[in-house]
Amino acid sequence: MNKPEIEQVRFDAHEFSFTAPIYGYKMSQPFGEPGRLEAKVFEESGVPMETFEGMKLTGTRRFGRLTPRIKVAETQSGVRLSFMLNKGGYATTLLREFIKSEG
Repeated sequence: MNKPEIEQVRFDAHEFSFTAPIYGYKMSQPFGEPGRLEAKVFEESGVPMETFEGMKLTGTRRFGRLTPRIKVAETQSGVRLSFMLNKGGYATTLLREFIKSEG
């Protein structure tokens, strides 16, 4: 059995991440309580799985948090920001965090 105090340290160190569903007929299912919660949410949506098959939507899972690789460098004309995001990450969301101001 996993111990929450140990797993929290691993989570904080980015050794693993939770995932979120992108529903489809081949999407992998989580186990335990997360699986039960996702199944309940999907059931409450009222959308039958056959809908995804007819639309050929296979489904997948995505990481639930972003762990971008970011480089910031000073240049003669300002600052250069370069980064790599995992699939499912949005550059606009990352950039908004850099440009927002206090006040």
